[in-house]
Amino acid sequence: MADSIDWTDDTPRRLSVIAELAFPEGGMTASSLRREAERGRLVIERIAGKDFTSFQAIAEMRKACRVERKETPGFPYGAFSVKRSGASWTVDAGAAEEAATSKLDALRAEMDARREKRKGVDAPKGGFAQLVGGRKGGA
Repeated sequence: MADSIDWTDDTPRRLSVIAELAFPEGGMTASSLRREAERGRLVIERIAGKDFTSFQAIAEMRKACRVERKETPGFPYGAFSVKRSGASWTVDAGAAEEAATSKLDALRAEMDARREKRKGVDAPKGGFAQLVGGRKGGA
């Protein structure tokens, strides 16, 4: 009889069952899903005192829980793109390379601007000694 059920992404399943099916590596339990429902990120249905949800509701919760890329003050130019992937964090290597290239380009532009600025200023003819009042040596 269970084979005649049309299982869809919107079919309600017990929280303990869907936690095992949607997160096969673990990390999520019925209790974890209830907490997400309390936070307003997961839609659950309570029927006869039992909590149910669907794969569609789990997908919507995952969208709501996604960590987006941020500019980090310690890492200018967005050095890392960090994404939450299940129970682990991943770093987007392409974004890190792009950030390093961007920073390198900015430093090169700054160095070029300094060189151009120095071209217009001649060094004093007496060198460093003339700058400090003509003294050579210690006192």
